[in-house]
Amino acid sequence: MISPEPVGGTVVETGGGVYRVRLDSGEQVEAALRGRLKLERRSGDKVVVGDRVRVARSGEAWVVEGVDPRSSELLRRGPGGRRAKVVAANLDAILVVVAARDPDPTPSLIDRLLVVAEASGLTPVLILWSGLPEVLQALPAALAAIATGLSGIFQWKEHQIRFGYAK
Repeated sequence: MISPEPVGGTVVETGGGVYRVRLDSGEQVEAALRGRLKLERRSGDKVVVGDRVRVARSGEAWVVEGVDPRSSELLRRGPGGRRAKVVAANLDAILVVVAARDPDPTPSLIDRLLVVAEASGLTPVLILWSGLPEVLQALPAALAAIATGLSGIFQWKEHQIRFGYAK
């Protein structure tokens, strides 16, 4: 028996066809997709972390009754022209957190993550993690511009990134 009133929530975890949903009330439940939703065509995966969904109780279990339209999608492009995979939905920004040292930042990885964010239409925010101000002083030349001020716009190749320094 399905409850007559589906409730809203946000998917916070997925795995093996089971979706952990944080209901608007704050409660978390595990739900499965209703059969008809498994057959619907959607861009990317049917349900991903960040999706807004409507869930209802069906006996002792919860089922996803519907998925709201996405305001944004973080896409991982497939190699060789394969279909892109939706990794997360309804994001406002992407936080790229990298160590300032131990290990040293990898410029090519940072660049790749920033490209993924921008290609998905999301604002990238680069965070260099270090508890020691002297570490920021000793950053590789490619990243040294971040350490020069308390906040501003940093140009990383063709990407503009907002940044700040917090003690």
